[in-house]
Amino acid sequence: MCVTSEVPGSVTLKGDRRSTNNKLRREHGGDNNQFLPGQRRDVTYVSRMQAVQAAINAQIETMANDASKKTKVGLITFSNEVTIYGDGTGQPTTVAGDRLNDMEALLASGQDARARMGLDVSESATALGEAIFGLEESGPTALGPAVTVALGMVSGFNAAGARIVLCTDGLANVGLGSLDEIPEGANPIREAAEGFYHSLGESAVAAGAVVDVISIIGQDADLENLGAVSEATGGTVTRVDPVGLQQDFAGILQNPVVATNVSVKVLLHAGMQFREQSEATAAPTPAANSTAAAAAAAAAEDAASGGGGGG
Repeated sequence: MCVTSEVPGSVTLKGDRRSTNNKLRREHGGDNNQFLPGQRRDVTYVSRMQAVQAAINAQIETMANDASKKTKVGLITFSNEVTIYGDGTGQPTTVAGDRLNDMEALLASGQDARARMGLDVSESATALGEAIFGLEESGPTALGPAVTVALGMVSGFNAAGARIVLCTDGLANVGLGSLDEIPEGANPIREAAEGFYHSLGESAVAAGAVVDVISIIGQDADLENLGAVSEATGGTVTRVDPVGLQQDFAGILQNPVVATNVSVKVLLHAGMQFREQSEATAAPTPAANSTAAAAAAAAAEDAASGGGGGG
């Protein structure tokens, strides 16, 4: 997350620390410019962390301004441990050590955090913003445990339609679902890791939650396994440039969940038939979640198929 990208022109993101850094430099007698010979001066260097912080905070502010929706937002971060901020108003809790390999402990931690989230985002936005801009980069990636905690947070009474947005620039390498140093080819270690992510997808569908994955371009996040979780829940997998993260983040949240645990039965007119008749007798697919975009795409495809049959 500390890797920077060149952005043409002067760009200022919320949470920018240039003024603080310049003040610190002046206090220590180093008020000269810090450019190397031949270095471009018409660009701004933006770190991945800055882009993530600005994007998340912007969406929280947008949701907070819509007081008609009683939306709750919880923040979970992960490095070599998982930190649960909840709605930002309480003391953060940390999950570390052996608990990162304990599915039940991770789910319970998320459920406990949900019980303490009493405020809607319109009331907790300021506290969440402070927590977000206080984050610092760290190396390891306890991604699997963090998603498990998030599932615990969204599961339970009246949780259908919840959304988990996972933003990462690294490969899961700590705790459950670690994908680091797995031998090539089929082997028990790889099968266990893949089975873990498939089980997360199934658990999310059962909870009525959609999982969206945002992966930052330039790093290996193993989208094959993360994509299995997202695909099972009707979510999206998006690879983005750090600078464009805010728009992509907004696009995901503007695609609402319209139904959960949905099964579809198609009744075909007697004068029509499936292009492949075997499709008509194929085994039904498991129940899944549906977003507005997915529903619109399905409706468009249905209309196109109907037009072809009529012609």
